[in-house]
Amino acid sequence: MAPHTPFAPRLCVQQFAAAARMNIADLHLSLVSQEERYRMFAHLLRLSDDDRRMRFMKGMSDRELEAFVQTADFSRATRLGWFDPAGELVALCEGFSYFVGSRPHMEVAFSTDAAWRRLGLAKSLFTEMACHAQAVGVECLELHCDSRNAGMRSLLRSVDAQTCLEAGEVDATWAVPS
Repeated sequence: MAPHTPFAPRLCVQQFAAAARMNIADLHLSLVSQEERYRMFAHLLRLSDDDRRMRFMKGMSDRELEAFVQTADFSRATRLGWFDPAGELVALCEGFSYFVGSRPHMEVAFSTDAAWRRLGLAKSLFTEMACHAQAVGVECLELHCDSRNAGMRSLLRSVDAQTCLEAGEVDATWAVPS
């Protein structure tokens, strides 16, 4: 009798990624509304523990993610996302506005489902959020990431953000054109 072949999740992820790449033209970009809170929660739940640390700069349990989503104030933040044909949120950008003195700033955070990475979704979300920031008078985008987050560091380089590496974290600023 042939030995049992163990399940190989890596192969499944690669197959799903290949399918995702073939259907990227089917994605649509949209604001994420308060009514789509459940889609945001589902997206964040799909992130691995390491991805959650990369996105939130700390570990986040499922319960903590649920609390984050349930208390999210959609009137004080802008959320943009890429949705697949089934309506699943596969990439998310959140912009949180605040003031430094009298200067309007926005902290921006990104997350992308593993199968949809390296396709330019985060960069397109950055571009859209930068246009939004410019339209509402934000002067500076602030971005923070773990120094191990190669995708985010690549995005920061591609937009010529000013970066500073300290204690394993990258802090970046990007001046919004006026």
